[in-house]
Amino acid sequence: MKVWNECQAMLKGHPSTSQELTQTGVARSTLSRWVKTGRILRLAHGLYGLPDSAYDEHHSQVLAQGQMPNGVLCLLSALQFHGITTQLPREVWMAIEGGTHRPRVTGIKLRVCRFTKEAYSLGIEVHQVQGGSLRVYGVTKTVIDCFRMRNKIGVDIAIEALRDALRVKKTTIGELESTAARLRSRTILRPYLEMAAAS
Repeated sequence: MKVWNECQAMLKGHPSTSQELTQTGVARSTLSRWVKTGRILRLAHGLYGLPDSAYDEHHSQVLAQGQMPNGVLCLLSALQFHGITTQLPREVWMAIEGGTHRPRVTGIKLRVCRFTKEAYSLGIEVHQVQGGSLRVYGVTKTVIDCFRMRNKIGVDIAIEALRDALRVKKTTIGELESTAARLRSRTILRPYLEMAAAS
């Protein structure tokens, strides 16, 4: 009973991995039995929650993060997280460092982008949401990534993100220029910044 109470407390509004749950003393065979009896839900491979938990709009992102702890929400998912796009992505977009192993992810649609070491590590923020924490690229880095990867998402979306981010003052032209320089993307971004400054 004590083990169940500890697991239940851990799972309240917070999907947990099998590794986290076994650290409370529950055996993997017990987890399987609880899933079969409906006591807990298997949300995805190695990720569990309570049947009556209410998850918010970040639920699929938290599921992705739980299965890809080194992943970072990027591009369309990061734009959606920061509220600077009208796009509603049908997949969770996550970045991993090029050359690293891509974990197996189940239960959600996922689009994985491989970034160079510097592009991957720059601009990561950690946000607490219902269900856990999310690693997300900040607004400035996300806008630049949209132009760097405009062939994947479309230049119209990148321009919309730039305009919206500047309009609601979530970034500045100066911040965009300095971050683009660190990412060796100033040439790509310059004409769009000039257009934004003139409008």
